[in-house]
Amino acid sequence: LAFTNILCYMGDKSSKNPMANAKKIFRITVQCPEELRDEVYCQLIKQTTNNPNPSSCLRGWELLVICAGLFPPSGKLEKYLLSYFRRATDQEPYPGIAKMAEYAMLRVQRTIELGARSEAPTELEMMAVREISPVTVRVHMLDGSITPLEAECWTTVADLNSAMSHALKIRDGSPFGLFEISNRDEERALEDEDRILDVIAYWDRERQLAKRARDAPTFQFVYKVRLFFDIKEDDVRAVEVAYHQAVHDVTDSRYPCSEDDCLRLAALQAQQRFGDYQDGVDVFGDELQAFLPAKYYHPDVEDDLKAAVTETYKLLKGYDEQEAMNNYLDYVKAWKIYGSAYFFVEPQNARDELPPSVVLAVNAQGVLVVDPASKEFLNEYPYSEIVTWGHSSITFVLVTGNLIRQQKLYFKTQQGNEINSLIHAYVNRLVDE
Repeated sequence: LAFTNILCYMGDKSSKNPMANAKKIFRITVQCPEELRDEVYCQLIKQTTNNPNPSSCLRGWELLVICAGLFPPSGKLEKYLLSYFRRATDQEPYPGIAKMAEYAMLRVQRTIELGARSEAPTELEMMAVREISPVTVRVHMLDGSITPLEAECWTTVADLNSAMSHALKIRDGSPFGLFEISNRDEERALEDEDRILDVIAYWDRERQLAKRARDAPTFQFVYKVRLFFDIKEDDVRAVEVAYHQAVHDVTDSRYPCSEDDCLRLAALQAQQRFGDYQDGVDVFGDELQAFLPAKYYHPDVEDDLKAAVTETYKLLKGYDEQEAMNNYLDYVKAWKIYGSAYFFVEPQNARDELPPSVVLAVNAQGVLVVDPASKEFLNEYPYSEIVTWGHSSITFVLVTGNLIRQQKLYFKTQQGNEINSLIHAYVNRLVDE
């Protein structure tokens, strides 16, 4: 089956859609055993050796380059494959082949180092390979800005995190990370070792699986704070990113906060954005709802809300933009729930009377058990009271107490690995300090 699709893509056999043939090749090979992958490499070497048709040969090399970035050859084939790439670089059979062979060499060396990919490449990636160019990735920020970055088959989430902190001139990028966010309000922190183009290919596969176009999910990369460590005030760009995230989370009602808190924060937001208050100037216009959570905003009382925010806004005269941002962050950091990642779980053996479903809120101070309906804190476990923790594919376990007396809490969840990693990162940071 793979060989027939190879011939169709190369133009040696008639095909209405060569790109569809290429996709079939990689859907098969990305999941198949090593010996079958070697067979595909061998078929492509055979079809590109002494090929009398320049166009067919070039398209065969396109497939070789894609394979080189998708899965490594076996130890037995590796030496021969690298030799074939080097020979094609030195003794170019047709124009354009030497560059393809050089690119294939680079890709396969990184694939040997990192291991096979988990997803078949997208059409976008295959088109980029034909141009011997990286894929442009758009990374979104919570202030609405977008940073374009380049990704190759070997680019990991850690690589893109580093590229983002460099592009934004952030001195310490350790608190920040890349998230996958969908139009269904689903959010996932991406692991450092995830391959960027595999994530994009997964998104493409999810869209293809959607039965109806209107149900098809859309995804985007978002760069934001993942670990809520203290950020140094002189790391200006880091403070700015954290500030915009705090504003987003407050106005999006991510944190339960009082109306007085929200009015105070809206005033700080106004000071950061507009500078000192000026008599008679309505800086909010028709944008006040962007400064407050939806539950506290209503058009009927907009004038009263503006007056309440303005009363505090006047008192902030003299705060520069950076001071306003730092004050905003200091204010929200005082909340017990600030910086929490939320996980819906089902308690399995809790001694306390807990609802059938609760939220585990994990942050820099510890783990909170929250009632999802009332937002009440049912239990609080600072890291000083957490002895150990662990997870399986369907369970997360938290052991609390001390060396003498301990309590094991089991929660049913499929996000145990993410909870485990987050707690591990926070505890490691506390140990280092």
